Amino acid sequence: PDGVVDADMLAANAVTTAKISNSQITEAKLASDQQKGLAKAWVNFNGTGTIAVRSSFNVSSVSDEGTGEFKVNFTNAMSDDDFCVVTSGASQGISAAMMYMYNPTVNSTQVECVNDAAARMDPVFACVSVFAN
Repeated sequence: PDGVVDADMLAANAVTTAKISNSQITEAKLASDQQKGLAKAWVNFNGTGTIAVRSSFNVSSVSDEGTGEFKVNFTNAMSDDDFCVVTSGASQGISAAMMYMYNPTVNSTQVECVNDAAARMDPVFACVSVFAN
């Protein structure tokens, strides 16, 4: 009813207010389950020629390990190497590109990009996201 605030509504508002300060949600204010849903690292880079990072979070660098092979180095280590990596890659004039992760460590992960013929290729657009505890 209008003008009546029930206890559930008040409790929900108190939780929201505690998690938000100055219109910003910070990791420290989120519950552990909510923190697990956030990317712990991500990067968007051009993998052709000299690698050019367009934007990133918790990635100190991307190393060129050969045609279609890259090492994504983390600024802050993951808690273990049992993390999930989501990748995507594309190049102009290529009908398909696939990226996948291998050799994960707490400090880095390696990714490889191949075209639709399974040949390694350097992507114009490469994106790597890491989800971890």
